[in-house]
This record gives sequence, structure tokens and C-alpha cells, in this order.
Amino acid sequence: MDVVNDHAPPTLALVSRPEGHVSGTVPLVATASDDVGVVSASSGRRHHRRPDRDGCAYEVVVELGDVANGSHTIGALARDAAVTETLASIS
Repeated sequence: MDVVNDHAPPTLALVSRPEGHVSGTVPLVATASDDVGVVSASSGRRHHRRPDRDGCAYEVVVELGDVANGSHTIGALARDAAVTETLASIS
């Protein structure tokens, strides 16, 4: 039996993000890593599962066509096997 006690949440960094006024579709790139492994990353309406690929980049395109004008926050979430999470966001 293998026992892995993972108490540390994953790290998450937004490495490519929109600046200023945006419209249409917006790419968002984040990197996530964990001492045991990242099992999923998500942003907006997209969810990506990439088991056992620590430190890899996750890229999603956020569709803004149905979002009202004004200031908004876009976030990314990384989760590890122990279900600890880290959230990163931009406004």
C-alpha cells in the first residue's frame, strides 16, 4: 500500500493574461504544479484534466460575447489529488 500525505496546495501562476479593454475571445494561460501532482485546472467555463503532468501550462480561451460591459474578474483554479485548491485571478 502506498500512502501519500499531500497537505500543500498546488501553486498556480497566470503567465499570459489580457491587459486593458478586451472583447470577443480572450486567451488565458496558467501554469500549475504540486509536490504530488496537479489533477485538474479550470478557468471560466472550461475544465482541463491532465493527471500527473506537473508544471505544465493550461491554456483556455474565455468567450466574452455574452458578458456585460464593465469590469470583471477572470480566475483560474488548480486542484491536486488531495483536493486542495489554489485560485489565481485578475481583474
